[in-house]
Amino acid sequence: MLADTFTSTRTSLAGLTGRCIELGGFRHEGNGSIKGVFHRPLLQLAMELGFDGVVEGHLTSEVLKHALDAGKLAVLSIDLARVRPELSGGHLLLVHSYDAASKEFSMHDCSEVLSIPGASVRLGEATLARISNRKGLVLWPRSLGRKE
Repeated sequence: MLADTFTSTRTSLAGLTGRCIELGGFRHEGNGSIKGVFHRPLLQLAMELGFDGVVEGHLTSEVLKHALDAGKLAVLSIDLARVRPELSGGHLLLVHSYDAASKEFSMHDCSEVLSIPGASVRLGEATLARISNRKGLVLWPRSLGRKE
């Protein structure tokens, strides 16, 4: 989604997944399932697609707001069990804006875990803080020349 929006790269989801596997972004489990995605290989993939960024191990609401204010985007890891108890594992959200008046973040949830549709989902700071693992990536398109 980021590559389609900000770069001229047109790679299929299967191609991106394959490259992420090559970079070590997923771990294959014995039962045939995968576990991941891991942040450093995902950052490497993003950089190959024309982004700059950093792995952020303390991605709090304040860090998110600062990044968004600088025109950056965040890929935030959440704990699915904190969303609904019948869910487990992790999930990634693309956080793309913050509204100070409502104190809500807007994000894209490609798997529609938080709501249907998953586009422009809005969550308050407290809710996002509750479900967040406080880890992820802060990214910006290299063509925009933004520095960390």
